[in-house]
Amino acid sequence: MGRFFICLCLQRILLPISLVLGCVLRQNGLSFIYLLLLLYNPIVPVATVTTITGHAGRYLKAVIFFTVVNAVAQFAFQIVLLSYPPYGSIVSPNCGQMERWFRYGGLVRLDMIDPLDAVRILAPEVVMLAVSILVLVVCRALNHRRSDDDQLRPVISPPTSDAEQITQRRKYSMLTILGKYIVLASLCLAGILRPSVLSGVYFLVFLGTMTSWALNRDLAKGFAVLCRLLLLPVTAHIITIYLYQMQWFQELLPRNAPIARYLGLTALQTTNCHDPRSGHISDEEWASFVSPLALVWLYFMLWYESNMLINAPNTNDSGVELTGSIQQEDPQLIRGRESVYRKHSSRARSLFQDSLGSVTIADVAEENIKLENVPEEGDGGELEDDNQPGLLEILLNGFIAITQLIAQSSYIGTNIIMMAWSITYHSWLT
Repeated sequence: MGRFFICLCLQRILLPISLVLGCVLRQNGLSFIYLLLLLYNPIVPVATVTTITGHAGRYLKAVIFFTVVNAVAQFAFQIVLLSYPPYGSIVSPNCGQMERWFRYGGLVRLDMIDPLDAVRILAPEVVMLAVSILVLVVCRALNHRRSDDDQLRPVISPPTSDAEQITQRRKYSMLTILGKYIVLASLCLAGILRPSVLSGVYFLVFLGTMTSWALNRDLAKGFAVLCRLLLLPVTAHIITIYLYQMQWFQELLPRNAPIARYLGLTALQTTNCHDPRSGHISDEEWASFVSPLALVWLYFMLWYESNMLINAPNTNDSGVELTGSIQQEDPQLIRGRESVYRKHSSRARSLFQDSLGSVTIADVAEENIKLENVPEEGDGGELEDDNQPGLLEILLNGFIAITQLIAQSSYIGTNIIMMAWSITYHSWLT
C-alpha cells in the first residue's frame, strides 16, 4: 500500500504539476506537447507491478521521449542560428514571417535576452526531464519483480475475508462520495470564475445535478456518463484558452470581438514586436488567471470520479455485512449522504455504504458465542481489529461529516447571504 501511495503521488501530483508549469511558463508548440501529455495523464493507470511494464510505463517513457525531443530541438536550433552569421539573421526582423513561425513552434534566438525570459523559455525542458526521469526510476524501483520465483507464483490471489472486503468497499465508497462533493464544487467554481457560454454549461450542469441530488436521486452511473460527456467541452475549452495566448490567435480573433467575449477568451499575455520573446502579462482580473487552472482541475476530477463510479464494485450480492452467522434479510435502505463510520452500540449494527451513495444498515442481535468457539490467534481472531477504521478513513469521514453539516444548513446560510446582499446593494431597510 505504501508503494502504491508513493507512485500515486508521483504520477498524479508531481508529474501533472510539472506539466502545468511547462504550459504556464510559455505558450508555443513545444509546450503544447506538454499540454497533451497533461490531458492524457488521468487516463493512465497508477504504476504497479503489472502496469509499469504496460500502459503506465509506456506513458512515462513517452514523457521522457518528448521532453528530450524538445530539448534537442532547442539545442539544434541554436546551432543552426550560429551556422548562418551573424547570429539570428535567418529569423530577422522581429515579427517577420520566418520569426513568427519559429516562435510559434517554440524556437527563438537567445542573444540579448532578459535573464528571466531565458529561464522562462528554457526551464520547462530542464524541469520536465528531471521530474519525468525521477518518476519513472522510482516507480520502476518500487514495482520491480524481485526474483524469478515471484513470476512463477500463481496469478490468483487467495480469497479475502468478508471483513476485508467490507473494509475495502467502505474506503472505496468514502473516496467516491468525497469525489462527488469535489466534482460539484469544481463545476460551480469553473462556472462562475469567468462567465461565458462554456462556463454557463458547467454552471447549468451544476445546478441540474444539485437539484437532482436534492430530490433524493442517486448520483450513480448516469452521473458518471455525464462527467464523461463534460470532458469534451472542458478539453476544448482548455486547448482554446491555451492557443489564444499566441499572437496569431489574438490577431485572428481580437479580445474585444463578440465571439472572444462570448467564449470567455482572455489574452493573459500579449506580444510586443520590439522584443517578441518577452511575454507581457495583461492587467486582467485575478479570476481570468485562475480560470484555466480551475478547468484543468475540473478535467482531472471528472476523469477520476467517472472512473470510480463506472468501476464501482457490485454490492447486490454482498451489500450487507454479516455479524456472526446472522444476516438481516430486510435491511433499511437509506437514500442520502450518510456518514460511513459509526460507533458500534451494545446492539450489533452492520452498516455498509456502496459507492453510489446508498447506505445499508442492519440491526442484528448479538450472538452469544461460547468461549471454546472463539477462534485462535492466526485463525481470524484479529478480524474485529482489522475491521476497525484507519486514520485515513476517519479523516475522510470527518470531512464528509463537515460537508454534510454545510449541506444540511445551506438553506439557512443561503437566506443569510440573500439578506446581506439585499441590504448591501439595495438598502431596502432604509
